[in-house]
Amino acid sequence: MTELIDIGVNLTDKRFAQDQAAVVARARDAGVNQMIITCTALEMAEQVISLAEEHHVYATMGIHPHDASSFSDSTYIALKTLALHPRVVAIGETGLDFNRNFSSPKEQIFAFSEQLKLASELQLPLFLHERDATATQLELLANADLSNGGVLHCFTGDQAALEAYSSAWVAYRHHGMGLR
Repeated sequence: MTELIDIGVNLTDKRFAQDQAAVVARARDAGVNQMIITCTALEMAEQVISLAEEHHVYATMGIHPHDASSFSDSTYIALKTLALHPRVVAIGETGLDFNRNFSSPKEQIFAFSEQLKLASELQLPLFLHERDATATQLELLANADLSNGGVLHCFTGDQAALEAYSSAWVAYRHHGMGLR
């Protein structure tokens, strides 16, 4: 039987507030063997970790581009501390969203760059988001440590963008800095 893993569980969404355990149970009954709860804001981080512990699943730890305006030096320190939890398996959801711009592009680039550094420092993979920012995101990734891999969970690009993202990971591995 194939092992299924849901890598982007939004269990903190208010729509699931009354039946989180039932949601997890239905997923497991459907063959989802493991889940990773997505953290998108520092305000939800403790809840994400608590849910991961409660349901014996995993979590990401990051600041979504929509909330990038809240990113500061203290955010970096808090994320680093939270990401050391044994249930945290990736940094994100992070990236760039130039479609909605709830945070300015400058704020997004800063928050994303800091989270790229954090992923490298903690040797964790990336959980990436991108809307209408392919060129800028690829440029930032080209200068990042991608040795721990990652997943591009959301992007609005076309086939060429997909190939560019794929090439970024391949190029990194080709230069002797790849996965262990």
